[in-house]
Amino acid sequence: MRSQPWVFGCRYNQIPDRYNSDILADIENRDVLTYLQQIIPDITGIKQSVVMSMTSGCFINEHTDANRGKAAYVYQLTKDWHPMYGGVLHFVDNGIAITPTFNMMSIMKTGDTGMIHCVTPVSDYVLGTRLTVAGILY
Repeated sequence: MRSQPWVFGCRYNQIPDRYNSDILADIENRDVLTYLQQIIPDITGIKQSVVMSMTSGCFINEHTDANRGKAAYVYQLTKDWHPMYGGVLHFVDNGIAITPTFNMMSIMKTGDTGMIHCVTPVSDYVLGTRLTVAGILY
Protein backbone atom coordinates (compact mmCIF):
# COMPACT_ATOMS: atom_id res chain seq x y z
CA MET A 1 0.00 0.00 0.00
CA ARG A 2 2.80 2.44 0.80
CA SER A 3 4.00 2.63 -2.81
CA GLN A 4 0.56 3.20 -4.31
CA PRO A 5 -0.30 6.63 -5.67
CA TRP A 6 -2.71 8.65 -3.60
CA VAL A 7 -6.41 8.38 -4.24
CA PHE A 8 -8.54 11.46 -3.86
CA GLY A 9 -12.11 10.42 -3.16
CA CYS A 10 -14.41 13.29 -4.11
CA ARG A 11 -14.89 16.31 -6.30
CA TYR A 12 -12.04 18.75 -5.94
CA ASN A 13 -10.56 21.88 -7.41
CA GLN A 14 -14.02 23.32 -7.97
CA ILE A 15 -12.69 26.80 -7.41
CA PRO A 16 -12.84 29.02 -10.51
CA ASP A 17 -9.54 28.97 -12.41
CA ARG A 18 -8.99 32.70 -11.92
CA TYR A 19 -8.81 32.11 -8.14
CA ASN A 20 -6.66 28.99 -8.50
CA SER A 21 -4.03 30.87 -10.46
CA ASP A 22 -4.02 33.76 -7.95
CA ILE A 23 -3.67 31.42 -4.97
CA LEU A 24 -0.92 29.37 -6.63
CA ALA A 25 0.97 32.51 -7.69
CA ASP A 26 0.90 33.72 -4.09
CA ILE A 27 2.16 30.38 -2.76
CA GLU A 28 4.89 29.90 -5.36
CA ASN A 29 6.37 33.41 -5.09
CA ARG A 30 9.92 34.26 -4.01
CA ASP A 31 8.93 35.59 -0.55
CA VAL A 32 7.31 32.29 0.43
CA LEU A 33 10.33 30.36 -0.87
CA THR A 34 12.71 32.59 1.09
CA TYR A 35 10.70 31.98 4.26
CA LEU A 36 10.64 28.22 3.70
CA GLN A 37 14.40 28.19 3.11
CA GLN A 38 14.80 29.25 6.74
CA ILE A 39 13.24 25.90 7.67
CA ILE A 40 14.72 23.74 4.88
CA PRO A 41 17.84 25.58 3.67
CA ASP A 42 18.56 23.47 0.59
CA ILE A 43 15.21 23.87 -1.20
CA THR A 44 15.29 25.86 -4.43
CA GLY A 45 11.67 25.96 -5.55
CA ILE A 46 8.00 25.20 -5.02
CA LYS A 47 6.28 23.13 -7.70
CA GLN A 48 3.30 20.94 -8.47
CA SER A 49 1.02 22.99 -6.23
CA VAL A 50 -2.69 22.27 -6.36
CA VAL A 51 -5.68 23.90 -4.69
CA MET A 52 -7.97 21.30 -3.12
CA SER A 53 -11.54 21.86 -2.07
CA MET A 54 -12.86 18.98 0.04
CA THR A 55 -16.55 18.71 0.86
CA SER A 56 -18.72 16.09 2.56
CA GLY A 57 -17.39 12.56 1.96
CA CYS A 58 -14.01 13.62 0.54
CA PHE A 59 -10.83 11.88 1.69
CA ILE A 60 -7.27 11.05 0.60
CA ASN A 61 -6.06 7.50 1.19
CA GLU A 62 -2.78 6.52 2.88
CA HIS A 63 0.20 7.34 0.68
CA THR A 64 3.67 8.84 0.72
CA ASP A 65 5.20 11.52 -1.47
CA ALA A 66 8.44 9.53 -1.66
CA ASN A 67 10.98 10.52 -4.31
CA ARG A 68 9.12 13.76 -5.09
CA GLY A 69 11.36 16.67 -4.19
CA LYS A 70 12.85 17.31 -0.76
CA ALA A 71 9.61 17.91 1.13
CA ALA A 72 5.86 18.28 0.62
CA TYR A 73 3.63 20.94 2.13
CA VAL A 74 -0.03 21.42 2.97
CA TYR A 75 -1.19 25.00 3.54
CA GLN A 76 -4.57 25.32 5.27
CA LEU A 77 -6.98 28.03 4.11
CA THR A 78 -10.04 26.88 6.04
CA LYS A 79 -11.46 29.04 8.83
CA ASP A 80 -13.47 27.73 11.79
CA TRP A 81 -12.94 24.00 11.13
CA HIS A 82 -13.53 21.53 13.97
CA PRO A 83 -12.01 18.04 14.42
CA MET A 84 -15.50 16.50 14.40
CA TYR A 85 -15.85 17.67 10.77
CA GLY A 86 -13.20 15.16 9.66
CA GLY A 87 -10.73 16.19 6.95
CA VAL A 88 -7.88 15.71 9.42
CA LEU A 89 -4.31 15.29 8.09
CA HIS A 90 -3.09 12.12 9.78
CA PHE A 91 0.52 10.88 9.88
CA VAL A 92 0.24 7.12 10.20
CA ASP A 93 3.66 6.15 11.57
CA ASN A 94 3.72 8.56 14.50
CA GLY A 95 0.00 9.04 15.11
CA ILE A 96 0.08 12.83 14.70
CA ALA A 97 -3.25 14.27 13.58
CA ILE A 98 -3.57 17.87 12.38
CA THR A 99 -6.98 19.53 12.24
CA PRO A 100 -7.22 22.16 9.49
CA THR A 101 -6.39 25.53 11.04
CA PHE A 102 -6.49 28.72 9.01
CA ASN A 103 -3.12 29.99 7.77
CA MET A 104 -1.17 26.93 9.00
CA MET A 105 1.39 25.07 6.89
CA SER A 106 2.47 21.48 7.53
CA ILE A 107 5.75 20.32 5.98
CA MET A 108 6.80 16.69 5.65
CA LYS A 109 9.97 15.05 4.38
CA THR A 110 9.65 13.13 1.15
CA GLY A 111 13.07 11.54 0.53
CA ASP A 112 13.42 7.86 -0.37
CA THR A 113 10.58 6.61 1.81
CA GLY A 114 8.46 9.64 2.68
CA MET A 115 5.98 9.81 5.54
CA ILE A 116 2.81 7.77 5.31
CA HIS A 117 -0.15 10.12 5.63
CA CYS A 118 -3.81 10.49 4.69
CA VAL A 119 -6.75 12.85 5.11
CA THR A 120 -9.72 11.42 6.97
CA PRO A 121 -13.15 11.65 5.30
CA VAL A 122 -15.02 14.91 5.70
CA SER A 123 -18.19 14.15 7.68
CA ASP A 124 -21.42 13.72 5.74
CA TYR A 125 -23.22 16.47 7.66
CA VAL A 126 -20.58 19.17 7.00
CA LEU A 127 -21.86 21.97 4.79
CA GLY A 128 -18.54 23.83 4.62
CA THR A 129 -15.43 23.22 2.54
CA ARG A 130 -11.93 22.19 3.62
CA LEU A 131 -9.70 24.35 1.42
CA THR A 132 -5.96 23.68 1.13
CA VAL A 133 -3.01 24.18 -1.16
CA ALA A 134 -0.55 21.30 -1.38
CA GLY A 135 2.69 20.96 -3.30
CA ILE A 136 6.28 19.84 -3.46
CA LEU A 137 9.43 21.67 -2.33
CA TYR A 138 12.47 21.02 -4.51
